[in-house]
Order: sequence, then structure tokens, then C-alpha cells
Amino acid sequence: MTWMSQFSRIKRRMSRSVLGLPNGLYCFNYHRIGDPNESDYDPNIFSCTEQRLAEHLSFYKQHFNVLSFEQLKRALESGEQFSRPSAVITFDDGYIDNYQLAYPLLKEFDLAAAFYVVTDFVDGHELPWWDHIAWLLRSSQKDSLKLDYWKRPVTINRANIAESIQMVLRQVKKNPHPSIQHQIKEIGEQLEVAEAGVHHSRLFMNWAELNEMAQRGMHVGSHSSSHNILRHMQAQQQRDELSQSRDMLMSNLNQSVSSLAYPVGGENSFDEQTQAIAQECGYDYAFSFISGINVGNLAQKRYALSRISIDDNISVENIERTLRGLRSV
Repeated sequence: MTWMSQFSRIKRRMSRSVLGLPNGLYCFNYHRIGDPNESDYDPNIFSCTEQRLAEHLSFYKQHFNVLSFEQLKRALESGEQFSRPSAVITFDDGYIDNYQLAYPLLKEFDLAAAFYVVTDFVDGHELPWWDHIAWLLRSSQKDSLKLDYWKRPVTINRANIAESIQMVLRQVKKNPHPSIQHQIKEIGEQLEVAEAGVHHSRLFMNWAELNEMAQRGMHVGSHSSSHNILRHMQAQQQRDELSQSRDMLMSNLNQSVSSLAYPVGGENSFDEQTQAIAQECGYDYAFSFISGINVGNLAQKRYALSRISIDDNISVENIERTLRGLRSV
């Protein structure tokens, strides 16, 4: 039985579930797909299981005008205002499960999505900094952690390690100085755990997989070169991150790269200077990680498009509740 046929009954049950949503652009954002309990790293980066993703795609296909990224680009360039609830689907970071689990489902449901990849991670075995920190916390026997420039210590709760990881990452993201890499070194020293170093199982997609997806109608965009927080960098460093990533993608995919998703993407991770640099580097539009419904003339907002984060294996019913509470931006 295919996922499409398995969820036909869900379509019937939800036929009137989102009536009344305002017109606009709804950007649904995912990270990893799968079971967080099977990972040694950051469980919070998992958006949902494969089965739950299939439910979500059925929901989007029924209740939204799901756009290709060529359609989105044309709408942004023209300043078109959406006359019905429209949607795009995005995935950040470039984990291998996006290719193994999400991509086959997208093909089955005949839906396009965008995959925003960190070019330093493609074809590599390096742990990203958030997974590295998660690995250190999971590997330590210490009960708390506090770097000198943090306001308060973080308790390491073995019964809820996901929450402890989230709290530590929140502290790390707040501090532009020292660098994230320096903070990782300090965390490892305080926790008395050797650094994780090179990971021996591939976590991220390679160029062959990205090329396949791009040739089959998926959009591949930039998530920077290193996934460091752009606003913490000087202007030239930001320029290097965005231009080098775009150049690498175009060289390996042999196609134009028109879009960007800011690393981390919250209000403190990019600013107007970052948006100007993105435009200067040749991007036509960029996504934040700030929640909301994009309404009005989006040509004026195309370097700070809001997205709706999909987390915690959320059910379709709870996605509906989330949408009803969103503000228009």
C-alpha cells in the first residue's frame, strides 16, 4: 500500500479543517526526518518521523496551493498577492535522511520542496557544531555546565537530555564572542570529554544525491558555507560565507542558485546588513526562521520570508491549531 492510498481517509476526515485561514504564503520548514531515539546527537533537530511526514504532505496537498520554487520566484518578482492559502515546503541543513526518507515521499505526493544545504558538510563526515555539543553532553557524567560568559549554569538532566541540550545551545547562540568553535572546546574541557572529531557514518547528503534531486524538480539552495551565525560576523565574513556557498552549489549542480535560508534564522541571527549582502551575492530571496504568514506584496519582504517550524513529531491536528494562532507579517 502506498503512502498516498494509506492517507486517503485522512483527506476525507480533514476536508473542512482549515477553512478560514487567511490568504498568504505559508512556508513549512523541516530539519531531520526519522526517530530521534536512534541518534547519538541532537534529538531536537528531528522534525518528525517518516509516517508523520506523509500525513503532513497529504494535508498540504489537500488544503494549500503548494508552489514550486519557480512559481514562488515569479510571485516574489512580480509582487503578486496570494488569493488563497499557498505553501512551500523547505528542509534545512542537508542531512542524509532528507534524501532517504523525505525525497521519496515528495515524489510520491508529486510535491516540490527546497533543500537548504551547508556546503562545508556536503560529502563530508564532520559533525555540525550543534550535534557536536549534543554528543559532548550525552557523553559526560557531569551534572551541570557553565562557561564564564554565560549568565547562569545549565543543569544536565539525564532523564530529559533533549531539554538540557536545547538549553546549552541557546546559551551558545547568544554569544558572538568567543566563537562557537571556541565554546565547543571549553564545553569539552569542562565536561571532561574528548572532542567527537570526525564522524564515521555519513550524516549529510553528497553531490550526487543533491544533483539527482535537483534534476527531479527539487530546489537546492544555500544555508551558508559553515552554518555559523551570520550576524556574529563582520560584513566581509558574511559576504564570504554566502558567496562561496552559492558558487560551490552552482559549480557542483550546474544550475543557478537563487535562494538562501539564514543559519539559525532567528531575529538575532541576521539583520538588514545581512539581507543587503544576500542580495549583493546574487540571491533572489531568503528565508528566516521567524514564524508567521507572509502576506501583502512579498517583493518588499523577499529577504526575510517567515517560516513555520515543524517540530516534535507534531500531528496534523496540532499543525492546524498552530496555523490558527499565527500572525500575518
